[in-house]
Amino acid sequence: MERKHESDTEFEEVKAGEVTAYPDGGWNIRRDDGWSFFVPANSPATPKVGDTCRFYGKGIGYAVRGLTINGEVVFYRTLDEEQDHQEHESYGTLPQDVIDKWDAGKTVWSIEMGGFGPGYEQAIQVTAIEILRQMIAETADASCWDKGGGMRAYADTLHEKIGDKLSSLGLSGAQFGAAVSIAARIYKDGPREFVRTTPSDRKIQDPDSIATVFSVTDEAGGAATVDLMEDEYPSVPSPPTPGGPS
Repeated sequence: MERKHESDTEFEEVKAGEVTAYPDGGWNIRRDDGWSFFVPANSPATPKVGDTCRFYGKGIGYAVRGLTINGEVVFYRTLDEEQDHQEHESYGTLPQDVIDKWDAGKTVWSIEMGGFGPGYEQAIQVTAIEILRQMIAETADASCWDKGGGMRAYADTLHEKIGDKLSSLGLSGAQFGAAVSIAARIYKDGPREFVRTTPSDRKIQDPDSIATVFSVTDEAGGAATVDLMEDEYPSVPSPPTPGGPS
């Protein structure tokens, strides 16, 4: 293993004041300053009372990006690796990650598209997930979407394929078009870029943003949480052409 941690000076070193082993694996270290930290079961070092624990990061209140116990590396990430890790955990890296988070009932990041209340918005977000699922399943060719009429034609095709599945939502053409816009951005750019290129005042975890969080239930009955940015997204497409949803 590359020993990148040896030149890293951003750490604090404390003693393990109390160690509790969990039946399912892993340990809880209670530091001698009163704070606790979970050590995963795959740790190469078994923590014991009195061990020297070095925590890499900015300190209390910030993410721990590395841990050594008596000099043995439990895990370690550089600053850049930690940023990459946090982005992956928050947004996912591939479009499929968004679907997996949704299906597991985890938080999914999105953008408010309707502005007409939670019920209207909920229908858009559920639809966007199902559209993205369809795009992934058929390996959609995004290069065709930027050509004249390409996106409208594809929206009509999508509606023909999954419209019946979504019929209970009572979607309008504008709602379906907004959902296509969300799904297309995630599919083309990836979930990280989708969030990263949104203006800072529209990002869910920006200190200045206001987020509405509510639960939705997917077709299989699984609950998922959607975080919505409280502002109108600027690139909502026009409603699909006749033949699409009404």
